[in-house]
Amino acid sequence: RRAKGGVGMVITGAYTSTKLYHTVLSNLLDDDNRTNLALLADAVHAGGAKLCIEFTAGTGRNMPDIVTGECHSSSDSTWFYDPSRRCIPITKEEIKTIMDDTRTSAANCLSAGVDCINIHAHNGYLIDQFISSGWNHRTDEYGGSVENRMRFLLEYIDAIRSAVGPSFPIIVRITIDPEFPGIREDGETEQMLKILAKAPINALDVDCGIYESSDKIFPPYYLGDATEIRVADLVRSWGIDLPLLNAGNLTPDIAADAIKSGRIDIASFARQMLADPDMPNKLLEGKPEEIRPCIKCNMGCLTRTLVRGQSCAVNAEVGIEERASMVRPCRKQKVVVIGSGVAGLEAARVSAQRGADVVLIEKGPRLGGTARDIATPSWKYRFRQLFDWFELQMKELGVKVLLNTEATADCEGLKDTDRIFVATGSNPIVPKIEGIDGENVVNVLDVHRNEALAKGDRIAICGGGLSGCELALELAEAGKKVTVIEMRDSFAVDAAAFMGMVLFRKLNELGVEMLANTTVKSFNAGGVVVENNGAERLIEADTCIHAFGLRPNDALGLELMAKYPGRVQIIGDADKVNCIFDGIHAGYNAGCSLA
Repeated sequence: RRAKGGVGMVITGAYTSTKLYHTVLSNLLDDDNRTNLALLADAVHAGGAKLCIEFTAGTGRNMPDIVTGECHSSSDSTWFYDPSRRCIPITKEEIKTIMDDTRTSAANCLSAGVDCINIHAHNGYLIDQFISSGWNHRTDEYGGSVENRMRFLLEYIDAIRSAVGPSFPIIVRITIDPEFPGIREDGETEQMLKILAKAPINALDVDCGIYESSDKIFPPYYLGDATEIRVADLVRSWGIDLPLLNAGNLTPDIAADAIKSGRIDIASFARQMLADPDMPNKLLEGKPEEIRPCIKCNMGCLTRTLVRGQSCAVNAEVGIEERASMVRPCRKQKVVVIGSGVAGLEAARVSAQRGADVVLIEKGPRLGGTARDIATPSWKYRFRQLFDWFELQMKELGVKVLLNTEATADCEGLKDTDRIFVATGSNPIVPKIEGIDGENVVNVLDVHRNEALAKGDRIAICGGGLSGCELALELAEAGKKVTVIEMRDSFAVDAAAFMGMVLFRKLNELGVEMLANTTVKSFNAGGVVVENNGAERLIEADTCIHAFGLRPNDALGLELMAKYPGRVQIIGDADKVNCIFDGIHAGYNAGCSLA
């Protein structure tokens, strides 16, 4: 699907090139994978792109062998997941086996029609553990000096080159900045690259981060755009003239400028190509506004992938492309969608795309609902782009949009409607706490809708879920002194993978006070009274913001279900409060359910 969308080359995730260790990754020596490689190459070529397979010698200390339960590494460094355990150093005999297996794996790729190999020497995997002084403590010819530590990687390159011949392209993906202390010494990476530049390779794929700094590997929206392009500049400053690939929250404009200026030669997009596989073709057609943006939320591509396989928050067809392609136009029918949050917008989009006549009713002045209301900070600009994209889809698909219109069960227009999707969202939970109706107490959503409600310099946010913590960051960036109060022992438990580590780091840097295991007892003109370990105290605040969560706003939906049985479906937060991922997927499935 990505190849059909116009990319020049598809680079797969990492395949293991040896059977010596058993990882969660697919193995290039398995018979099934040898067959699948040829099928994959045919499919990618049919889409007009080239296929590049990523090779790894193993995960090493990053994760244990799924058969033996042990970690094998360059030396006796600690496990990533359990620092109390030590890795088993790989022997020279095992190194030889790895090289022999890798040679066979490369030959398999060549015979399958693969066009390129990308060596995974980054992010703290096994090859990185050999080349980096922080992990490699060997005393033989594979340890010690930079030249010795590079030996494993150079032999790995030679093993591949001997199988594929002199003209086959080989890329090495290497971490330039681990973004974690103690892994590389000053000047070490520059020495490595100058050695690598003399090896029989064709390009470098440069990036940042290891497992200890995973937020750099999967940069969330808090980190902004083009998070790793600086390392390409660093490599250029060292006089390395190999072509450079680079990824990391790139935008099309930044990527184009970087290529034109010579900072990089090839721009790589991963999560964006999940969000919209047609991005390259849309750019070629001069329609950048048609691109569905990746919001960098890490919810589908990382968090949910562990449970349901590859997916995406904003593109419900990721991982089910074959099934999605079989969804045919529906019979001509009238569909009404009530509510224009992400679930309602997606239900309207898919229904109209399949041929239904769709009316979208929104009680507010604009489309987007709560998800759009809370997209106020600068680092959530991609969320705002997503709603711009939805608005464009409504226009292009001919959806009749009624803004500032309150839908009721008595609406005459519902009588002749074939399907009614109720996406009325959620309402804030407002517990019966003394003083919660005070003039200095407001709800988190109201603050997003009107930032002037956060009066004064001292702000207390009651509720430490993701919503409360993100508002804390936004207000702290604006210069407010913020305290977050949470009754549980942890904050932002609803955050997606690698989001929390960046969020908490930024909150700490801005001096936000985080009070866990703390209960809100009452509000007054001076702030909020809280209890911790049986002791009460006043948190002084000019404005108190309550963020105690949301509950489904399902009253209209239930009323309509009773009035029009069999024609009504409640979707999104109106059914069950969750995140953008669940809302969009609920809307997509609703649209696909039309007969």
